[in-house]
Amino acid sequence: MRTSRDSDSAGYHHGDLPNALLAAVAEIVEEKGAANVSLREAARRAGVSHSAPAHHFGDKEGMLAAFAERGFEILGREMATGRDSVVGGSALERLAAVGTAYVRFAVDCTPYFDVMFRSGIDTPSHEHLHACADKALAVLIGAVGELISEGGYTEADPRQLTVYFWSLAHGLASLAVDRSMPPGLDELTIDDYIAGVFGMSELFNGTG
Repeated sequence: MRTSRDSDSAGYHHGDLPNALLAAVAEIVEEKGAANVSLREAARRAGVSHSAPAHHFGDKEGMLAAFAERGFEILGREMATGRDSVVGGSALERLAAVGTAYVRFAVDCTPYFDVMFRSGIDTPSHEHLHACADKALAVLIGAVGELISEGGYTEADPRQLTVYFWSLAHGLASLAVDRSMPPGLDELTIDDYIAGVFGMSELFNGTG
């Protein structure tokens, strides 16, 4: 899990406290799940007063929304980095790299993934969170658009095609996070699963 406390609890600057509280949220989610996050427990782990989280985030959902915002920011960057790493490749290869980055984010940053998609946050009611989620999704939408521009799936509705590829990535990510692969496949590594879904480009060439 790529989160860490930004400073020692005994010497926080004002701007560091929200980061420390969100680092505490990551610890709680990783250990106990998103349902067990509380303002009081986050404050205790950050070494601050019980009123501090409410001052910055308002309530538990506000704190989880801020945590999810950070997750979507990381996810968007990592998908963009994956896309841009395919130098000279096809649009399909770039799209596969976006999907691969999505799955690796879920596995490497599971507390973020859980809060972003499984905590019950009402994303549309949090304007900044909604904007962060849209920005991350835009990376996938752009990759799908490039695929269509290169001649793949030219008859498809771009929105439906985006849902299709997002479902592939999110479904594999969820299976990997839950470790719920069926018997007979559970000995495969995450790399094997990624190669199975995103490495079989002949299945996604838009000609079938």
